[in-house]
Amino acid sequence: FRSTGVVDKRVLDPPLRSDISSLKFSPDGKYVLGQDDSSVFVLSREPLQLLFRIDAEDSRPAQFTPDSQSVVFDTRKMRVEEWRIADQERTSVHEMTIPRGCDVARLSPDGKTFACIRHTLDLELYDVATGNLVFSKKCSYAEGLPGFVVLNEIIFAATTGEEFEPVHMSFSQDSRTLLVANL
Repeated sequence: FRSTGVVDKRVLDPPLRSDISSLKFSPDGKYVLGQDDSSVFVLSREPLQLLFRIDAEDSRPAQFTPDSQSVVFDTRKMRVEEWRIADQERTSVHEMTIPRGCDVARLSPDGKTFACIRHTLDLELYDVATGNLVFSKKCSYAEGLPGFVVLNEIIFAATTGEEFEPVHMSFSQDSRTLLVANL
């Protein structure tokens, strides 16, 4: 194939990536966090410019710490990372070793607590730095949950590639409260 009229040909550096799937502002409004399938991008807001990029393949949504000084995220393999914005460097990495894994997991915004729901629908909270179990509660979130609702969710997850979450969890921005709810 020969093209005519080409004015300029360049290799993109960095190359184009997949679509941004998440965009968040820091609590203090100074930074923007963008995320695609394999990277986390940290940008300054004024002026709007890329500060640095983090390789984050297979990660869940990254988040700013409550003080807006760091970015934390975890992967589906339960690896937890914290990156300090001012230094543009990783300050900690922890491999969570939870026997039998988690069916639903959430990392607190401060990156210190890892919440885990098991197939038994029991809730467990772990200290990220030590890996120690700090709280456990036997729960029955699925009581009264219609079987067809669960089946629909499983089918939807299987056809879209989304994760099926029979229980939803969310930490408050200050990391002091965890809300757990069924479908």
